[in-house]
Amino acid sequence: MTGYPTTTPAAIPLRDAAAHLGISENAVRKRITRGTLQAHKVDGAWSVVVDDYPTATPESAIDQAATTPPATPPDQPPALDQTALVEQLQMENGRLWAELESRREADREQRIIISQLAGRVEALQAGQGAPGSTEPSDQHDDDRRPAWWQFWRS
Repeated sequence: MTGYPTTTPAAIPLRDAAAHLGISENAVRKRITRGTLQAHKVDGAWSVVVDDYPTATPESAIDQAATTPPATPPDQPPALDQTALVEQLQMENGRLWAELESRREADREQRIIISQLAGRVEALQAGQGAPGSTEPSDQHDDDRRPAWWQFWRS
């Protein structure tokens, strides 16, 4: 025995087959229904035949675990690509905060303008007229024609 994992057709549980193939369990069931995956039921549960599933003997699994480098320790700084990504995201975050503040300022200015216009509208509705405007004079009253009903009144 060489101690290396071999790839032979293996019947594995449906959940493991889904994880191995990188698809959902429902997708595996559909492939079984369509006949694109070979499978059979064992004690009411599906066992899927996967050609490239590594089958390792206990000895080879121990050898492989001994030669596998450990995962990066949590106290180690993030990789260089992650640092650049973090910096890029921080810059984008700063830009968005600045844009938000400028929009808030524009919103404040618009509220002031709306408030001033609402005051003018109220003044016009009350008959006070707009500031700086003159009231219409009565000198043009003679140019007006009488209302149609006044013709019948006389």
